[in-house]
Amino acid sequence: PAAEEVTENSHASAPLLESLEQGVRLTLHVSGPVVDPQAFWLENPKRYVVDVPSRQSDYVRKSFGLNHPELTLVRVGEYNSKVRFVMEFASDSLSGAELNVSGNTLVLLFKPQ
Repeated sequence: PAAEEVTENSHASAPLLESLEQGVRLTLHVSGPVVDPQAFWLENPKRYVVDVPSRQSDYVRKSFGLNHPELTLVRVGEYNSKVRFVMEFASDSLSGAELNVSGNTLVLLFKPQ
């Protein structure tokens, strides 16, 4: 199925996307407190991956099209040992990444490097 578009006014059943003056903030939710998330970049195409051990996604859908020119898609993969979020980018312009955790929430900030 096609990814549904996510706008800045989406409800809690989807990732929250906020455009900032310098970059974009993406808020993701999981099934319980986040402990020891692992994050890394992949190339061709440009992707940022976050693995959250021992948790599941709070989202029913597994793909979210984003209404942003650079951060275009969030995919959700669930495995026995973790949930994996994959953020897809249109280019390398937002190559700086910061990951913050608060309870069962991940806040990712992507900005120009």
